[in-house]
Amino acid sequence: SIFCDFKHKNMQIDFVLKTKHVEIDTIGTQFLLDTDSKNSNIILTEGKVRLKNSFENRLIQSDPNKTYIIAKNIQARETREADRNRIKEMKNYQNIKKQQNRNRKDIIKERKEQLRQRKEMRNNLNEQRKELRKNLKEQRKEMNKMKKQLRKEMKKGNKF
Repeated sequence: SIFCDFKHKNMQIDFVLKTKHVEIDTIGTQFLLDTDSKNSNIILTEGKVRLKNSFENRLIQSDPNKTYIIAKNIQARETREADRNRIKEMKNYQNIKKQQNRNRKDIIKERKEQLRQRKEMRNNLNEQRKELRKNLKEQRKEMNKMKKQLRKEMKKGNKF
């Protein structure tokens, strides 16, 4: 089984699926395809497909109540409830996967932002360290000046 959901932005580009029994030309559509050695079953849920086999070439519009069975010819029958449930399950699965992909993208985006913020913080800390070192160096120079001046004064005999 394969669940297909094609939303063609450029209708000049079609996607074609081939099985032993049929060639399916998608025209912006959603369908479930089952195939085995005897036939291929297509449950069209949205849009339209062109079905071609060695005997027929038909454009089929969406009919959610029909299943198309292709072997030597193309036949339609009522879609079974079990098939409708399979389609719902596959759509749900597809939606879950889309959400997971969105969540992954959001997580990646958040992590990139966190890394950017960390880098900015690291740069800020490095700038602060440089400024503190500079201030400390200036204070040491000033303190050494004061020590020299104090020694000179002490040599002269001045008391404080």
